[in-house]
Amino acid sequence: MRTNKTKSYLIVFLFASVVSTPLAAKSKKLLNRSIYMPIDFELCEHLADGILYENDRLISMMPAGRLFQFTYYADRKVLLPEQVRVRVGGTYLDDDEPFTAELSVTVQGIHTAHRFRSADTQVQLLKQRKKIDTRLKKRTVRLACKRYCKRERHVATP
Repeated sequence: MRTNKTKSYLIVFLFASVVSTPLAAKSKKLLNRSIYMPIDFELCEHLADGILYENDRLISMMPAGRLFQFTYYADRKVLLPEQVRVRVGGTYLDDDEPFTAELSVTVQGIHTAHRFRSADTQVQLLKQRKKIDTRLKKRTVRLACKRYCKRERHVATP
């Protein structure tokens, strides 16, 4: 009787080890992580008819909110997209002269021609390191004109 019981335990043990081996191999596969960065774009009071473009695609009229997604592919060890180019076009209110502001959004923050605004990505990712998807703090980018807002060196103020 003991031998039958021992045989059944041995069979169950072997079956469990064979079944668990492929599962253990699959569990070692690293998961992709997504990082979401919400940004609101605003115009100063001297600018009108703003249109938001992302990588030369029309997105929406201003004011606009946009959620940028960056995905880290663990098996390739790469973060895509590396950057997203954002352009805002519109006119001045007083004389309908056109204006254009160009920005670059990366995981590290928002880049303009003369400024960089950090997104505090490292700190936020460290706090949420056990999560697959991470949503960063919402940022607001105010596009100010250099003619009236006394900003001679740059057009976009993150």
